Amino acid sequence: MNLAPVFEALDGHNNAFLGTRAWSDDTGTAAALAAAFAGSCQAAGVAAVAKHFPGNAALDPHYGLPVLDIGLEELESRYLQAFAAAVEADIAAVMLSHVLVPVIDPDLPVTLSLPAIGLLRDRLGFKGIIMSDDLAMKAISGDMTPGAAALLALHAGVDLVMVSGTRQAIQVRDAIVGALETGQLKRATLTGSAARIMAWKLRLALDRDEPDEREARRANLATLVRTNRIALESILGR
Repeated sequence: MNLAPVFEALDGHNNAFLGTRAWSDDTGTAAALAAAFAGSCQAAGVAAVAKHFPGNAALDPHYGLPVLDIGLEELESRYLQAFAAAVEADIAAVMLSHVLVPVIDPDLPVTLSLPAIGLLRDRLGFKGIIMSDDLAMKAISGDMTPGAAALLALHAGVDLVMVSGTRQAIQVRDAIVGALETGQLKRATLTGSAARIMAWKLRLALDRDEPDEREARRANLATLVRTNRIALESILGR
């Protein structure tokens, strides 16, 4: 998986944070170039990640919680349009932005927001993997532990949580296991996320084979699915 490309266009809100990572200051151009990059990655068997949904603000989320104060019209015409192009390009994954967007959710940053993730799933029709940015960044960890943040993110619809550092990763693991044991987190939630992740792993492995190899792999697909299901059940329990 390649944690790129940036689909959002450069503007007055995000210039300080994105800098040269953005493709263009024009929404259509940035999205088209990002889609071409993503397509090349995935043609070579590498999952691409469109980021950062729906956009960024001036403050670097490594140091605090940014606020993207925009109206509905700008959200539609500039921000959602860019990620609609990512969905159209059949991107494997979308990374969420650690930003508060009051017009979407006045209380929670996008990473932890059910309404924000609902926009991506229901409004834009994205069926792939939704992942967080690093939960150790101050935009999130300034108010809660990585473990608490991971549970909120999973409840909101995130499939894959990113955590830097062994200590923080252990905290997240323990929080998830504990929530499963108490019933705070449903196994079906993790099973759905795991299925989306596994589907892309299998798809990329099949798509990059030569035609004769592809047929051989397809003949064994049932076995691959069965062994992965057994592995998943051994982790989550039945």
